[in-house]
Amino acid sequence: MDAFTISNISRGSDRLWIHFACLWFVSLYALYLLYTEYNEILIKRIQQLQHIKDRSDQFTVLVREIPICPEHKARACSADHFFSKYYPHDYHSYQILYNGKDVEELMSQAKSIARKINDLKERSVVKQTNRGTFLLDKSDRDKAKLAFQEEKLEEVRLKINQLQGESTLKQKELPVAFVTFKSRLAATLVAQSQQHSHPLSWIASMAPEPRDVSWRNLAIPYRLLPLCRHIVFLAATLLTIFFAIPVTAVQGIAKFEKLKKWFPPAMAIQLIPGLSSVVTGYLPSAILNGFIYIVPFAMLGMAMLAGSISKSKEEIKTCNMAFYFLVGNVFFLSLLSGSLLDQIGESFSHPKDIPTRLASAVSAQVIVSPLLLPFLIGYFCLGYLVFINQIKDVYNIIYETCGEYWPQIHHYILIAVILMQITMIGLFGLKSKPAASVSTIPLLVLTLMFNEYCKIRFLPSFRNFSVQSAKKNDELDVKSNRLEANYENASTAYSPPCLQPLNFAASGSTSTQPFVSS
Repeated sequence: MDAFTISNISRGSDRLWIHFACLWFVSLYALYLLYTEYNEILIKRIQQLQHIKDRSDQFTVLVREIPICPEHKARACSADHFFSKYYPHDYHSYQILYNGKDVEELMSQAKSIARKINDLKERSVVKQTNRGTFLLDKSDRDKAKLAFQEEKLEEVRLKINQLQGESTLKQKELPVAFVTFKSRLAATLVAQSQQHSHPLSWIASMAPEPRDVSWRNLAIPYRLLPLCRHIVFLAATLLTIFFAIPVTAVQGIAKFEKLKKWFPPAMAIQLIPGLSSVVTGYLPSAILNGFIYIVPFAMLGMAMLAGSISKSKEEIKTCNMAFYFLVGNVFFLSLLSGSLLDQIGESFSHPKDIPTRLASAVSAQVIVSPLLLPFLIGYFCLGYLVFINQIKDVYNIIYETCGEYWPQIHHYILIAVILMQITMIGLFGLKSKPAASVSTIPLLVLTLMFNEYCKIRFLPSFRNFSVQSAKKNDELDVKSNRLEANYENASTAYSPPCLQPLNFAASGSTSTQPFVSS
């Protein structure tokens, strides 16, 4: 299909103006769609926040870097004193967090023992035969195993009771607390204001919903978060760089004719009929997709180490790293490595022609063949239908962000549009059409200005809960007499895992109440 690409157009041809007009049309239409979609999703976000106005996170603020009370030598009373003093009419309660790794490990151990007990109770109870069903008594050996496991479970339960005592937990307090207020308006104002003259003390932000909290990251000291983020950024960068090795190898397989010149043993593949077609046609794609498949899992593991306070932010960070990884490797490196394998011999002998040959190879290899567009449109339409079905009927929704993912998607699409424009500026220049290249620069500037406008117009509403919306929801709750019930529910919604009740039977009884309440 090279005959249909821009690389087939001769230098200085007026046909390039057709590509120029298409570039302007596609870019402006893309910006129009992005603007309308951003506006529609913002409206849906506001409506959804009103629809789920009884959520606990609208009344709750996450406070970090809580100092120790000099009088009682504890952080819990420090939080209570601070908010009782500065917000006497709006403050309701707090939930201090604890370093409860040992308790969580014991709970996991207790659940494992409980499963063994249930298995022992159900083993050999019923025996199926041809003549009928008979109930069998447990053997002495099974009874001994059952008694041993129940005794072990009781020991673990007593250890959990001891570790969940107030005196023990007081020594494991973290400088982090979930503070609940009597109105959404108060919580919103607290989360968006500086609480102390020292900016690294009493740091407040809106709490994620209880299902979305990343409890393990709240134990990371706030002052170490920049270091964690830089380490994760460095790790993601190194992964992107070192991934160049398999990408370059794959491009070498795809360019088999050129590879034979530089690696003669590869000619042995031709000895088997049809093998060279399989190797050059299917193997590169299979290898590349195999490597790419493991990348999101690696990125998610790194995002978990960055100290995000919620699972949704971890996944958004994962999406960001995966996107730039794909742009850096699958887009740029894949193109450059393939083009270099084509042009490497000629480039050594004529170094001044490298830009021209590289641009020609890039335009022949990629995102600019008109005949591919119908297939791409069909692919994305089918993908849209599939994902709509997945979201509605298949996926189990763990948390609700009310559209917080959209600004990232908007960002990714905008970067794709900018890359398209920059690529076309270079191609017009190398095709001896400087007028088209210069005339594309205002389009690039317009796109960048559009991006800045969207940041000012829409992005703050996705990062913050507006005072207007908070007050409106409070008024609706007052009319329906639901305000007090909602903030009372919020005060108990953020119980840390180390204080959660045990969910298994022990010695014939089931624990239904937490051991410690604040």
